[in-house]
Amino acid sequence: MKQMNMQTYFRLSLTMLVLSAGLSSCMKEDFNTSEGKVGEMITLLDVRQAYKGSDVTLNTASLNGGTTISGIVISDKDGKNLPANSLVLQQTAASSNSFTDMTRGIVINMTTEPAYAVGDSLHINVSGGKLGRVGGNLTISGITAAQVTVIATGKAALVRPVTLGKLHSTMEYYESTLVSLNADAVDPAAGTLAGSKQVADQTGDAVYVYTRSAATHASEPMPVSAQFTGIAARLNESGNDTFNTKK
Repeated sequence: MKQMNMQTYFRLSLTMLVLSAGLSSCMKEDFNTSEGKVGEMITLLDVRQAYKGSDVTLNTASLNGGTTISGIVISDKDGKNLPANSLVLQQTAASSNSFTDMTRGIVINMTTEPAYAVGDSLHINVSGGKLGRVGGNLTISGITAAQVTVIATGKAALVRPVTLGKLHSTMEYYESTLVSLNADAVDPAAGTLAGSKQVADQTGDAVYVYTRSAATHASEPMPVSAQFTGIAARLNESGNDTFNTKK
């Protein structure tokens, strides 16, 4: 089986969003990587939970006193497989029990093209940003370069193995994070990676491996069977949140 590690996006067209109550109770209450005042840091898990189905302006009121998120850049600006001005940030927040560590991700849409590399560890002051679904994916929009601080470089983000069955049933846990998937092409004669190519693994409905035509790896051949490593994302071309939500 071939291993594909280029910047790939798994896109789901019909996903049931399953939210589990009480997830935040598994977090360490003193999780705070900030060098600034106590309480300004907020986890990506808590930011995502601030979204209730409509756009939210981010401030201390909507974020329970928080202003700043942290995480590792998992999107490759040089791979050219992202919308303009966007990056994807992933955070694994440690708990007292490593089995309950929380990994979440989010798309950041900036006012200018981001210059941050894969593995850059960032602190982002999200005050004044807008939290909403863009193209189906939870996104913080309106962030300027002045709101971003590079804390470190060359950091490795967690890659979680997943099956399609698990991805479909618990997409809220995996959206905008790195996943690894063993799957076969639905169409063995799919040609190159460019565009949306369906893959399946017999555990759930097929998903699309999506590669923009401008991506540096778009001309690579689509494998018949491979281990794909990429960012899990939703497919919603209208940009509206049309997914069913079960709480």
